[in-house]
Amino acid sequence: MRMILLSTLILLTLALQFPVSVSASEDPRWSIALRGMQNEMQTDNWETTYSDKTNYAGIEIGWKFLHQLGINLGISYSRSTGKATTTSGRTSNDNVRTRLAPVEISCFYRLVFMKDQIVVPYAAAGYTHMFYQTDLNDDERIGDQSGYHLKAGLQFLLDWIEPAAAARMKQNWGLENSSLFVEYYQSEIDDFGSATDNLGAKGIAGGLIFEF
Repeated sequence: MRMILLSTLILLTLALQFPVSVSASEDPRWSIALRGMQNEMQTDNWETTYSDKTNYAGIEIGWKFLHQLGINLGISYSRSTGKATTTSGRTSNDNVRTRLAPVEISCFYRLVFMKDQIVVPYAAAGYTHMFYQTDLNDDERIGDQSGYHLKAGLQFLLDWIEPAAAARMKQNWGLENSSLFVEYYQSEIDDFGSATDNLGAKGIAGGLIFEF
């Protein structure tokens, strides 16, 4: 968490050093991101029942209200299966399955200071609402918890690799830019300290961003 806060502070400081040289008419406002994440769950004893890594897949829609500032709305999904533990802490023969579906809204800041910038650092923070369902034999537990998330990463523009293909995508589909991204992600989802279990996670995310 300290690393992300420090990264955000550095980005904000650097932004004051570079004038933005892209007009509003040149700047794509909307984006769609397809993302995958491999996270380490913050829930106590999660790795005893499931794998120590949890994989998520998700989609995110973004809108920039200023050139460097915007908001994202996203949803992800994860499914983990493992063996239940007994009250004595031993592994049983019963299968247990947990589904997680976090819905997130965040505000992001992108350090952009020129058109067609190849590498764009960014940071984001926001609210997370996690829906979950756990199935053990005939028992079903459904619930939800709230919390927050932080992330910081790099966005790599792909248009310069195949300019002709990028031009065709813009003409036929209105797609302005395509980018690859990688980021560090961390969340705390424990109803802001009042829940027994923390459904948050920390790890690496990556994927593709399409701007139009």
